[in-house]
Amino acid sequence: MRLPANYFLPPSPSDLEETPLFNVVIVYEDFDSGRNARRVHDFLAEQLGHDCQLSTHMWKLEVLGIPNLRDLAVRDATAADIIIVAYHGGNPLPWEFKSWTALWSTHNHHPLALVALYDTQDGFEKDAAKNRDYLAMLASRAGMEFFSQAESAPIPQSRRIPGALQPNARGIAPRVIAAQHESAIPRWGINE
Repeated sequence: MRLPANYFLPPSPSDLEETPLFNVVIVYEDFDSGRNARRVHDFLAEQLGHDCQLSTHMWKLEVLGIPNLRDLAVRDATAADIIIVAYHGGNPLPWEFKSWTALWSTHNHHPLALVALYDTQDGFEKDAAKNRDYLAMLASRAGMEFFSQAESAPIPQSRRIPGALQPNARGIAPRVIAAQHESAIPRWGINE
């Protein structure tokens, strides 16, 4: 067998380049909140294009109370670049969720960003604000960017910031999606 002439040449830098892996963890309350989180995920994937490969893990809030599954979800969170939490704003965040966040937030490696997606109903704005504030505090303590999107609150065009992503040392990282705890991701309704 005869080998090609370039067989013994070292590979070029383009041969060695791998597409960076961007890890996303989605924690959701139910089917509807999970679907909304998946839409944000798809938006993120569209923005990243071919610049990186997304690895996604989805966890339902209620399974975080099962110790073995919670441990797996903690492992996923410590490897994540971004965590998306989707829930109904009028409900308090369950103890299973808070236990899970307490476990992964004590690790040295933290995600770059925490995204809160929630809906609100009239009369439950204070409950939604408590949940959002808890998540903002968690992100702040862990040194993460925090973004939130309340489904009932439209985002004024003047507060949107163009461009959702920029590269960083870990590959691709979210940049400010929009100012003052609002995301540039459009709202969704039942008929959309």
